[in-house]
Amino acid sequence: MDVSLPDQLGAVGRESSAAAPAVVRKLNLSAPPEKITGQQDVAFVPVTRAQWKSVLRDADLPGLQQETDEIAAEILRLRTASGRAVGKQLPELLRCLRASVVAMSAAAEEVSWFRPSRTSAAERRLATDLARANRSEVHALFACLEQGWAESAWSAVRRYALAAQAAGRALEAAAWSDHAGHTDEDIYRRTLGVSAEQLRPGSGVASRARLLAAWAEAPDALDRRLRRSMRHLIDDSLPLTATLLHHLAVLALSDRPLVTHRAALQARDLVASLLKSEPELACSVIARHVAREPELLSSHRGQVAYLDAYNRAEYQEERARAVMDRAFPHEGGHAVIDHAASVSLAVWCRRS
Repeated sequence: MDVSLPDQLGAVGRESSAAAPAVVRKLNLSAPPEKITGQQDVAFVPVTRAQWKSVLRDADLPGLQQETDEIAAEILRLRTASGRAVGKQLPELLRCLRASVVAMSAAAEEVSWFRPSRTSAAERRLATDLARANRSEVHALFACLEQGWAESAWSAVRRYALAAQAAGRALEAAAWSDHAGHTDEDIYRRTLGVSAEQLRPGSGVASRARLLAAWAEAPDALDRRLRRSMRHLIDDSLPLTATLLHHLAVLALSDRPLVTHRAALQARDLVASLLKSEPELACSVIARHVAREPELLSSHRGQVAYLDAYNRAEYQEERARAVMDRAFPHEGGHAVIDHAASVSLAVWCRRS
């Protein structure tokens, strides 16, 4: 829900009018410099419309705008407060206001990574417009405070706030709308440049082999395409090994691209930081993980086998056995069920 801001400031206390500019000058705090420029030209991660909707929902730019407006409303209440109250409360509110702009800028920059189909171009522009209006609103509010709550400066605050709220409403509607009329896009073709027929059939364990086979048909072109779409994650000097290729492909196919790309970036930065600060410890942890890969792969194959058995089962008893085999792989799911059945039968006989 949009935060309502008044058309005019109305009465402003004399103490507040004098204290607000002094607080801003003392803090030497202003809205962060503009970082979001020409976003329409920087998108490099191709996504389907379904993935794009997920990006918009996870970014939640309208929610970030509401946070900014709520802080602005709290600051606005100080226009009739005493000088002491302004000096005590305004600094923290201004820090929170600046943090809200930083959060909006960061989220909008992440959204700008993704390149949906042309039908979503207007939604990309809305995201950019919202972030810029948010920043302009905060700049205008700082200017209003520096001028001692000048009425003329307040009109700009409200104008930018209304523009941001309008963009936020349109963006939220787009994020949650159901475009059933659009034909389903081939996520494999859209994100990786290969067809669904080349990658989809078979179990998850064999996905790496299918990916490598599809890649072998046009390795140079597919390498260039993948490097371009993952340039925020990998350096051009790194070779595209089979393992790295598989990890990047899984990342590209995620149904929640913003969350997975954000996590991948944070994990990369964390590992790089640890390798720099504690190289021996970091290398030992990586070595232990590599040593466990065969065990993890075997466990994954077992889970796939249990799931296949469950899906093939015709009767509830067979499905129950598959579930128990998965839950008690070492004890033997069949034995657990047989024991439970024996106990149930014994109880029934006693009651009879």
